[in-house]
Amino acid sequence: MQPSPMLRPLPLPPEVAGSLFLTAMPGRFGPLEDVGAALRQHGVGQVLCLTGEAEIAAKSPAYAAALAAGALPARHDPHPIPDFATPADEAAFAAWAKAAAGRLRAGERAVLHCAAGIGRTGTVALCLLHLLGEEPDRAEALVQAAGSGPETPAQRDFVARFRLGVR
Repeated sequence: MQPSPMLRPLPLPPEVAGSLFLTAMPGRFGPLEDVGAALRQHGVGQVLCLTGEAEIAAKSPAYAAALAAGALPARHDPHPIPDFATPADEAAFAAWAKAAAGRLRAGERAVLHCAAGIGRTGTVALCLLHLLGEEPDRAEALVQAAGSGPETPAQRDFVARFRLGVR
């Protein structure tokens, strides 16, 4: 199966049965139908969404409508983080990330997105890789190669704190 250009695969440790793809907000830079087709093509069962309802409505009205209608071909699992920021409730974020990592370990295929698929997506991808046992330097190289990564000093500091405090 060829990767979809809109879903960027993030290599996971070999003992992890699932798959993780990084992307921009569905429907923001192209037809929502194309994203739906890519989700089905790759057997994606979960969309890890880092944007809130208002941001989705402003940047991708078609995605907002699909969510409201329950028409997304995968389960929507939100944990909104403001653009260029970090999670407001670090304990709640850690619980959400641990649950997502557990599903990846068990074989689930997931897509992770923010608005552009860069900063928040890269920040959270690094946290997920930490939970999945990836070494920090390798994790950073993998996320960067997939086109994402923390964009602000606060995001980089958050990842460092997460690595120290969450197992």
